[in-house]
Amino acid sequence: MMERAVEHNVARYLRAHATATPDATALMVPKKPWRMDRLEWTRATFSELDQQSDAIADMLERSGVQRGERAVILVPPSLELYASIFALFKLGVVPVMLDPGMGPRALLSCIERTAPTILLADPRVHALSTVVRRPFSTVRLRVTAGRRWF
Repeated sequence: MMERAVEHNVARYLRAHATATPDATALMVPKKPWRMDRLEWTRATFSELDQQSDAIADMLERSGVQRGERAVILVPPSLELYASIFALFKLGVVPVMLDPGMGPRALLSCIERTAPTILLADPRVHALSTVVRRPFSTVRLRVTAGRRWF
């Protein structure tokens, strides 16, 4: 296992809060953000967020992820999104967060110019990457967030 970069960046504050106030609310995210008429919330404590980000960091580490790599994150707002971001920080990986609202052409251009080696995305993005391959040509590790298709 590689030495984690947690002491050198914002992830150290998550660990500090998880230690000092493990049961305090770290974040609340809508369960189904597209249902604005009936919002239900998912609450995560600092301890839960820290543990989930550790689990994701461990999985990425076992997959050979190295400090300094770039990871494009295209995950809807969720506990999984924030845990993934902290996991990348813990490993010293550069998270590249893009807004799909910029439109497909601009989004694909940003991905290609970023030249990520890791893609953390929902199944729709992975499906797109099999059809439009060039922007994703540098990706060596693909991680699906949320429910997998099939």
